[in-house]
Amino acid sequence: NKKYMATFLIDTGASYTVITPQMAESLGVKPAADSETVPVTTANGIIYAPVVRLNHVCLGGLQVDNVDAVVTDLGSTPQISGLLGMSFFRGMELSFKQDKLVISR
Repeated sequence: NKKYMATFLIDTGASYTVITPQMAESLGVKPAADSETVPVTTANGIIYAPVVRLNHVCLGGLQVDNVDAVVTDLGSTPQISGLLGMSFFRGMELSFKQDKLVISR
């Protein structure tokens, strides 16, 4: 939402972008009591996480608006604020050239 710089992992196997509860709080994003929830597979089994809408998510010079994200913990990695999943990358082409990820629309 153009408020914070954070560290995210790219996870093209994730349907949704994920943000931690701490990142959601920093962004002022709070799931409503009646928010849609989706099943999320974790190491401890399936949980249901609320879906929120992020107005803007930027990666380098690339901005995507209205990104659906789920809010859930990512374990004991406090330096990671979330995962960029396919709700961010939808409609984009991802490829590798040598050791660099190339993203194009």
